[in-house]
Amino acid sequence: MKRCLWLNDHKVIREAWSNPACCGRPKMQGIVDRTAGFLGGIIFNEGQDFKEQRSFTVSHLKDLGLGKQCMEGVISSEVDTVIETLVQTKGQPLSTRHLFNVASLNVLWGIISGDRYRHDDPALNNLVESITRNMELQGGAMVGFFIPWLAHWFPNLVGWTSYLSDANKVFKFWRQFAKRRIKSFEMADKGHGPTCFVDMYIQHVKQCKSLTSSFFGDKGELSLASTLQDLFIAGTETTSATLSWLMLHLAVFQNYQENIYQEICHVVGDRKPSLGDRRKMLLTEAFISETMRHVTLAPLGMVHCTTDDVDLCGTYFIPKGTILHANICAAHHDPSQWERPHHFFPERFISSDGSKHLQHDSFLPFSFGKRRCPGELLARHELFLFLVGIIHQFSVTIDPSEIEDCLKPKLGVSATPKPHLLEFHQRQ
Repeated sequence: MKRCLWLNDHKVIREAWSNPACCGRPKMQGIVDRTAGFLGGIIFNEGQDFKEQRSFTVSHLKDLGLGKQCMEGVISSEVDTVIETLVQTKGQPLSTRHLFNVASLNVLWGIISGDRYRHDDPALNNLVESITRNMELQGGAMVGFFIPWLAHWFPNLVGWTSYLSDANKVFKFWRQFAKRRIKSFEMADKGHGPTCFVDMYIQHVKQCKSLTSSFFGDKGELSLASTLQDLFIAGTETTSATLSWLMLHLAVFQNYQENIYQEICHVVGDRKPSLGDRRKMLLTEAFISETMRHVTLAPLGMVHCTTDDVDLCGTYFIPKGTILHANICAAHHDPSQWERPHHFFPERFISSDGSKHLQHDSFLPFSFGKRRCPGELLARHELFLFLVGIIHQFSVTIDPSEIEDCLKPKLGVSATPKPHLLEFHQRQ
């Protein structure tokens, strides 16, 4: 059994996540087993290895354009591909479960590996399916993280066998990918410098002489596989699930969909939407923020642990080794911070005079502190351009019989939409 503590107040969460001693990662069996016993990358890593990997990853991805205006063309190209898919449906019911996975991945993957995937790539879609099942981890398998003996003695009963099968399949894919890219790098003409993140990473591994570095030798190769896996998950599942939630909320709240369409017509007109339109489209931005608050894709955030004894808020003593969960869902539905918190009301993110987008201290969809999502700006760009691009050309509807239950999430590691069908009708 593990000692666990849930942080339910946004002020407590912010103070805890600002304290380096609260930002460790627990060595839970389910986390260790997902990467064959190796804890690397930028999500579940900690200590000096984490600092090395995150610093290198964030700085080099920024150098390559992550989150910058230059990414707009890449995002718009993927929006166009999704729109082509929607045109082909001719308004027939469609599941959005995997509609955005490859599109959102390609936005990031071009600067990571220099590649772009076809949306019907079978190997990639099989990988995405495995990741999606892991993110939808439910019931007994979830309990196995905190009560390891259940997973050990009853692996089939609690779903642990299935979880490990998918997790190991995903990590094996990235180990093989890393080996292929290292081999290609070694055979390539060195007349030109690396132009993508993977080659920059491999070059750093080849040049690393420090025996204690996470970039050195075989550990560097494993670290590359782990980092790519973390970036892949960040670049597919979270953004695509949020886009699915946005489409579902647009279909359910038809009044907001119509008002957003009118805002698009007023600001964008007949031309193609651009990131420059964001500051003029307050309702669209508010709708995106309210959907992320209303749903809370990661209800308990990402698990932390204390690396030392901590006195929190001058009131709470937390022993070293305590597992910490930020109850983001509670912060997003705190009645002392949000009026009628379970009511969907995008206007709460617009100032009373209608002139600006409001920031809320208790709004934490991308976490906070040193573990804050490094891809937040890119994600916000994607959410805006996909939503505006689609509603610019389509109206979205749902069968009225599905409305009552469809906004209740399927809870697992993330709160994903339950299976549902939407219709995308092309505007004239």
